[in-house]
Amino acid sequence: MGSRMIDLDSFEEIKDEFISCVEDGLTINDIADGFGFDRQDFSDFVESNSDALAAYRKGKFTFKRDLMKTAKTKGTVKAIQELIGDDSSKLSVEFKRGDMRTPDEIIITNTESHEKSR
Repeated sequence: MGSRMIDLDSFEEIKDEFISCVEDGLTINDIADGFGFDRQDFSDFVESNSDALAAYRKGKFTFKRDLMKTAKTKGTVKAIQELIGDDSSKLSVEFKRGDMRTPDEIIITNTESHEKSR
């Protein structure tokens, strides 16, 4: 199956699910793959379309808020893995500067694809 191109109409069809995917911590490439869009085309579309960019930023904010809240209240890698809903063997969680309850940065890596989410 070939990758399809994204346009405003096709984005409107997936907008709610797109936001949900970003809130769940998926990367732009994960989302493009999931919907069958060309990765570069999808990434370029999100960056150049104000509605798509706003939706991406909103979803990313919600994800980061939930992630930091989980880190502060639970303070464990397992709790973060449960938040993301990923198999612990596929997910690496690293805390930068500070500790688990007060990190400056949390780096999550899918060890299968090596894609990072910050």
